[in-house]
Amino acid sequence: MSEIYIGIMSGTSLDGIDVSVVQFENSSFNILYSDTFNFEPELHRQLKELVHSAKTGLQQLGEIQHRLANNYALAVKKVLHALEINAHAIKAIGCHGQTVYHQPDGEYPYSLQLGSGAILAELTSIPVVTDFRNNDIALGGQGAPLVPRFHASLVRSEDLVAIINLGGIANISLIEKSSVTGFDTGPANCLLDRWYRKWHTDGFDVSGNWASTGKVNAVLLQAMLSDNYFSEQPPKSTGTEYFNSSWLNKYLSQLSTQAAPEDVQATLIELTAQTVKNAIPQMPSDKVYFCGGGVQNKNLMRALRDLLGEDIKTTDALGIAPDYMEAVAFAWLARSRLRSEPATFASVTGAKSDAISGCVYLPSL
Repeated sequence: MSEIYIGIMSGTSLDGIDVSVVQFENSSFNILYSDTFNFEPELHRQLKELVHSAKTGLQQLGEIQHRLANNYALAVKKVLHALEINAHAIKAIGCHGQTVYHQPDGEYPYSLQLGSGAILAELTSIPVVTDFRNNDIALGGQGAPLVPRFHASLVRSEDLVAIINLGGIANISLIEKSSVTGFDTGPANCLLDRWYRKWHTDGFDVSGNWASTGKVNAVLLQAMLSDNYFSEQPPKSTGTEYFNSSWLNKYLSQLSTQAAPEDVQATLIELTAQTVKNAIPQMPSDKVYFCGGGVQNKNLMRALRDLLGEDIKTTDALGIAPDYMEAVAFAWLARSRLRSEPATFASVTGAKSDAISGCVYLPSL
């Protein structure tokens, strides 16, 4: 019997709310609809401030939690209207929420995503699965990356396959017939976006046009590549609480002469490309697939082709548009939760066992 799920993802780049509607039947699925919706302006401002500073008051935190649910619900209603179906046709919503802090190490590990599942369920009249990371953290894992098990379900090859998501943070899934591994490789869009906005009014260096006017600063690049995170062995995960403006400024301050802004942007492109390349074993480039917002950055993709080979692909070749890979994944993860199936691999996150992940919120009858 077929079932329809909705997946919602909003990443650390804060470029919008990605929504995908997915119909599942047995082990196959069909993507019925995908779209991206803007945050309301005041919420977008609050989220940027919170993600960049990691500081807020308790009242504002609660308000953001509620307003996010309102924005998610509005996006769901627009999708249902576009498809001309009602809420009762949807089995559940898988909503990642908005990550505002990820701290999987230390004495008291946690990962905090905002967006009330209870309010979203009530506003849409659809069951909601959310809070996917903390089950894995409770089992001693990193709570990230979450998508390698879904990526493994897409691959039918006995050869090694790599799927890399170029979001705010880049993460990789390495899939073989007998094993799956994965981890966060380091920064992707997060540093590029912050540096761009330091010198421009707003927006993103989407195609990497600004970066293409600069030259890689070899001294800065080598200094950043020496950061301990890149030499750590997996399981490992990270976020913008580590790779942020303070991190970048630490390395900029070590330069004997000030770097031109466009050269810094070009160097950040190369940093992402090299840390991704260093995470990929020797393998044919036509088995390497990319997704996430970074795919739209032509300069970044050129740098990756220079390092990995011209035959690298996007996940369009796997049947999923790069911008919606994670939204589709959260529809799949919601289905896994309702079927009491594991969502993570202990081999990826370092947990004691595979985790059945997510909290379920039911709407009122």
